Amino acid sequence: MILQEALQQADAQKLAAATYEYHRAADSGPTVYDERRCHGVTKAYYDFIQRLLALSPKKEDEQCLLPDNDGPFMTAALYLCSDVRAALAQWQLKRCYTKAELQHFSTAELKAIRQTQQQHQPDSYAYTFEPWENMLAVDICWPCDFSEDEKLQFLAAVLYEISFCGVTLEEHHRALAEMEDEWQAVKNAQTYPFDEFRREMGWDAMPKRAVTEKREDIINTILAIQQTYKMFQRVFTKAHYPAIFTKESDGIHVTFPDLPGCISWGRDVPQAIEAAQTALTLHLSGMRQDKLSLPPATPVSLCKEREQVKDDEAIYIIYES
Repeated sequence: MILQEALQQADAQKLAAATYEYHRAADSGPTVYDERRCHGVTKAYYDFIQRLLALSPKKEDEQCLLPDNDGPFMTAALYLCSDVRAALAQWQLKRCYTKAELQHFSTAELKAIRQTQQQHQPDSYAYTFEPWENMLAVDICWPCDFSEDEKLQFLAAVLYEISFCGVTLEEHHRALAEMEDEWQAVKNAQTYPFDEFRREMGWDAMPKRAVTEKREDIINTILAIQQTYKMFQRVFTKAHYPAIFTKESDGIHVTFPDLPGCISWGRDVPQAIEAAQTALTLHLSGMRQDKLSLPPATPVSLCKEREQVKDDEAIYIIYES
């Protein structure tokens, strides 16, 4: 699904309101958000969404937008699809640390942890000044169990970013033109040799000041890397749900507590697992076609307690095929 298709499926009024809330949370200035301003900004974002829906997407590169975290202030990161594929094959974190655990490491150890965890992490790209037509053609990748509210938060983060320089085509094109002019000016400029400038200023004779990183900054970077990694795993891991296997006289009956109506049967456990995987895949496919959000999977421990699993029953985690 590309960005424009995601916008088409969203409720424009709710998305505009969500983008306003994101805008307000991101604004660290002294702006007063009274009722009049709230209505005006929300209306501006609603009109902005309608403009995007009227444009024709133009695919330039194989890129995708992914949630960068799952916190209260969600962000959306842009990646090259080739980098994402490489990361899925190579980027592995042997351990994720809590903030409390990281506090016990020395600064040198923290730097080593950061360096290790950054290996094979894909680079994300700025897209504030990307043409809207190009962004509308970018693939959207979010977890299969994303709730409707999470989808709205994610799309609001994208809309806020691409509308940073204005919500009208005129403002957007003017910003793109100004960026192009500045880039050409840099390319055409006669740059002054920096080494010669250093000698004239006498900087070579001055002692170089060491840059000391703060421990807290290193810890926050590690936590951010881990959060991005966990989101990657959440986005690209196939959906899975607990299934209750019940022995009956004619074989094994399978039900999914989180998915009413999703049932299957098998003569023995191997056949029951295969049948359950097929049933789950078809059920989830139907939900996606009907644009229904997939429910979060209940943890096995809670499932045992809630469903009062009997001695002749067992719980298996079934992945969609």
